[in-house]
This record gives sequence, structure tokens and C-alpha cells, in this order.
Amino acid sequence: SALHVAAAAELLGPSAALAQSNAAEEALQASQAMGDEAGQVDLLFTLSVQLLAVTQPEKALKRAEEAQTLAKKLGDTCGEARGAHAAAAALLALQRKDEALRTATEAAAAFSAAGDTFGQAGALQTAASGAQMPQASNLLRQAVSLFAACGDEAAEALANLQLAHMLLAAEGSLADTFKRRLEAGSVAERARALFLLLGDKRNQARASHAAAQSKILLGDCDGGVEAAMQAVVLGRSCGDKWLEASAMRTAMGGQISKGNHLEGLRMAKEVKALFHKLGSKNVEEAISGIIHELEEVLPKITPIPRLTVKPMETTMNLTGTSMFSQVTNCIVWSLPVTQQAYLMYLLELLKFADDLKSLPDKVSFLVLTQGVMARHTGELVASKYEGVLGMTVWAVCRTIRLESPRLLVATVDVPSSCTVHEMTECIRAARHDAGPRNEISFIVDRANQLGKRPY
Repeated sequence: SALHVAAAAELLGPSAALAQSNAAEEALQASQAMGDEAGQVDLLFTLSVQLLAVTQPEKALKRAEEAQTLAKKLGDTCGEARGAHAAAAALLALQRKDEALRTATEAAAAFSAAGDTFGQAGALQTAASGAQMPQASNLLRQAVSLFAACGDEAAEALANLQLAHMLLAAEGSLADTFKRRLEAGSVAERARALFLLLGDKRNQARASHAAAQSKILLGDCDGGVEAAMQAVVLGRSCGDKWLEASAMRTAMGGQISKGNHLEGLRMAKEVKALFHKLGSKNVEEAISGIIHELEEVLPKITPIPRLTVKPMETTMNLTGTSMFSQVTNCIVWSLPVTQQAYLMYLLELLKFADDLKSLPDKVSFLVLTQGVMARHTGELVASKYEGVLGMTVWAVCRTIRLESPRLLVATVDVPSSCTVHEMTECIRAARHDAGPRNEISFIVDRANQLGKRPY
């Protein structure tokens, strides 16, 4: 009896399945030595379940049949039903589905006679795994109703999820298939809600994936993609890589069905990488074929010749003919802003202006800042910290004008809230007329704009 209690405690603990079965074997031997036949029925059933967990279905079937025989001898209807249920599960593992269906049906009838609703529902769920459509779906519907009557939300959710997968995989006429897909979506949503309440992320992801498949097959591609991406996030959070890849593949199919070929191509490449990491060569090859087809459908991007301005070397020779006097060049100098090192780069600006003084022609260049004069001009959008630092740029430009009057230096300040098109217009206007002191600042006044701008 003490060994029996110890074995039961170990079965509830986090020990390995093999250690649990060994403990149950010891408890069974002790119970046989004591002549406790009622305890032997429970231990034989427990041992059958543990042997099935360690993939030993032959031994599990033998122990289940022993439990069933002993319970029948004792007149224990519930114990006989439990033994029959365990035997049906072992027969399913042995791929003997017809025998499993018959045995599970008998177990369900025995549970019903004993008044055990939960056991009856579990036996019907096992019988459904060995049955064919539509019998399998009918058995699962009965199991779902019985689990709901028992108030076991976890078992009800698992039965709903199994029913959804079975309905999605079933084949038949067009009308029957449409009805099954509708029902699959409904039961999958029910399972997803229950798993959400239970906090089971893995099964919630599986239910979301089933709901996504149902919606996409019914034409609701937007809802299907949304549910599939939820399954991707849940699968990633619980560390199930295969579920994450499968849900991403379903979302990819939804995007392609919507006609979003570019987004579908992006997701297909991500799916291919996921299945490559999982080592699934067949799925990876199938996704490669889809990628090839999408690339054929999408328009090709043909490069055209473009005029580019290449950066000059730091040791460039500025004597002789100036490139500034022939064409207009644009130097995008974003380092002072990103590195917050205005003073260092202002020295480079002074060096740049000193090099330009040796050119024979007059050289004009424009220095652009943003948000420096926002407070002075009454700009609605406040300036950033970079705008305050940009004040030093205006001070250096004024010094350059005093010391080098041959250089035409224009300083332009654009608003903090301007768009790219508005900034371009400010530069164009400044090149045309930068004011009497070659200093100009712009503001944004969209309230008084007439007409609709292209931006």
C-alpha cells in the first residue's frame, strides 16, 4: 500500500515517463503480493497509459486487457470501461483502427452505464480517431457536448480543435465541403476563445491556425491572414518553430489569394528560410517553386542609366577649372547631425571655404539648416535640439562672408515640419533669390494654401 501511494505521487510529479512506469510496475507487484485486486485494476490502467507514453503499444495493450479482464471479474463496470478505453488507445497506436473503434465504442457504452460522463466523452473522442467521416465528426460532436456538460473547458477545447482539423481535412461534394469549412471555422474560434481563457498559448496558436485555414478556404482572406499571423506570433512566443512556419505558410497563401504577390513573395522567402532551418526538404522545395512562379508574375525592374554625382577625394585638386563654375553639385552632409559633433565639422566647413578661395572664378554654395530660425519666424512646430546647435552654422557662414567676399555663401533655414517636396521648393527659391544678406528662412502655413498640392 505504501508503494502504491509512492507510485501515485511520482506519477503526479515531473519525473520521466519511463521512471513512472517502473514505479507503477513495483507498485503492481506489491499489490499482487497483497492480493489487492481492486488496486491492481487501477495500477494496470496507469501502467498501460505510461507504457503508451514511452511508445510501447504492445505492452500497453496487454496491460489494458489485463485490467479489463480483472475489472470484469470483480464486477467493476467503471474499471472495465477504463481498461477498454486504454486498450482502444493502444490499438490506435498500433494502427488497428477498426478494432480501436469497436473497443472505444464499447468503453463509451460502459462509461454511460456507470454514469461517468467525462469518461464517456473521452472514449468517444478516442473512437473518433479510429472512425471515418462522417461518423468521426458525429462522435466528436457528442464528445464536445459531454465535455461541456462536465464543465471541463480544457477537454472541450481540445475536442473542438480535433473536430476542426477533421472537418478541414474531409473530402466530399462541394456543398458538403462548404458546410464543413463553415463548421470548422466556428469550432476553431470556440477552441481559440477557450484556450485564451486557459492561457494555453500553444493550443491557442493551433486553433488560430485552423481558423485561418477555414477563413481563407471560404474566401475571407483578410480575416485568414490576420488569424494566421496571430498564430505565428503565438507559436514564436511558445518556441514551436514548426507551428510558426506552418502558420506563416498559411498567411502566405492568403496574401497570394488576395493578389498581393509582392507581399506573398516576401513571406514565401521567409517561410522557405524557416523550413530550411527545420530540415523539411519537401516543403522547402515546394516553397521554392512558389517563389519562382511569383517572380515570373511580378514585373521586372529594368535598370535605366542615371546621372550620379560621385564623392570627390579629400585630396582633390581645386586649382584650374572649377567644377563648381561648370555644373551644380549637391553635397549631402548628414554627419554633423547624426554624430552631434557640430564644432568639429564646422572646422571642416572653414577648411572647405578656404580651399574654394584659391579658385579663379567666383564660387557660390548654399548651406541648408532646419529649424534654426523656427522661434524667430513663429513656426508652429518647435525646433529640435539639432536646430539649436545649427545656430553655430549660421555664425560660421557670416564669418566666411566677412573674410571671403569672393565666395557667395547663402544660408537657408527650412521649417521642422516641411516635407521633402516643400524642402526642395525652399532650396529652389533660395537659389533664385536668397535675400539682400544671402540669408533666408521659410515657414509652413498650410492653412492659407490654395488648391491641393501634389504632396
